[in-house]
Amino acid sequence: MHEENTVIYTFGEVQRAVSTAASRMNIFQDESFKSLFFQHLDRLMPGNDGVLSLDIFDTLLLRDNSSELSRFVEIGSVMAALVAGGALTESKVPLSPKRQFSKHEIDAFLARHLGTKATYRARDRHKGYSEGSLTEIHTVSSRLLTGSDEYRDKFINAELCYEATRIEPNKLLLEYIDIHTSRGGKVILVTDMYMHAKQVEALLTLINIDTKKFDAIFSSADTLISKACGLLFSEIEKRLGLRSLNFVHVGDSVRGDFRQPKRRGWQALHLPLSDIEIESRKADHLATATMLRESFNIEVDIAIPN
Repeated sequence: MHEENTVIYTFGEVQRAVSTAASRMNIFQDESFKSLFFQHLDRLMPGNDGVLSLDIFDTLLLRDNSSELSRFVEIGSVMAALVAGGALTESKVPLSPKRQFSKHEIDAFLARHLGTKATYRARDRHKGYSEGSLTEIHTVSSRLLTGSDEYRDKFINAELCYEATRIEPNKLLLEYIDIHTSRGGKVILVTDMYMHAKQVEALLTLINIDTKKFDAIFSSADTLISKACGLLFSEIEKRLGLRSLNFVHVGDSVRGDFRQPKRRGWQALHLPLSDIEIESRKADHLATATMLRESFNIEVDIAIPN
């Protein structure tokens, strides 16, 4: 069985360079690293018609160093403004333990959090993993805040616009994509994320990435199976009518983006976060958690970055 296969993982040149970098954004613009990275991917690729499979968040799209908790509080602030009749803002909102939030903003954050917990609990579990849905999250949050589904689509759009302010395209990967497709290769996107493929496509469009570059987008929100549990890789093979040896997958998660695809016969490259960026996200998470606890007596079970 695939799950019994042992996958040995050690850092190579690419992983060491990225993990010790002050900023992935900076190292991805370094010409010597680009040469190393492109050569490594070329060696992994089975041929000019191979399929390059990319994780999306923190791989194709590089997040800033805000934590998930901070982003969700800020999204709650935008949601509260919409319900109050305010205009959607696409500007970045810096968050610190000193920033003041209103009760209505925190109520909206909690509504979204409860929507998240509801969708992950209600959906089928596969090998211990359950997959969320942004549509379901904001169906619940709209009902909690307004008593109806009226704001569901407005909240979804607001969250996508907000996310677009917190990410940057990975120009290194976009350049490799153009080279790879010019040789006859295919490119797919694969994410364990509560955003559905159509919502991911909308987000890519918001930050001016041409979605025609990609042959397919697979999200666990649609498939109900994930990279983390390993089942999504076989499903992709089936849907594209290809064998495991045709694929090379790249992503930031050791389990979901390296060990699981390797167990299923795919080539894989781990592209980790840098140690400095992880520590920055941890600090941001703790600052926000402290603000919620001291100002609102709230503790939420959103994991600290690691």
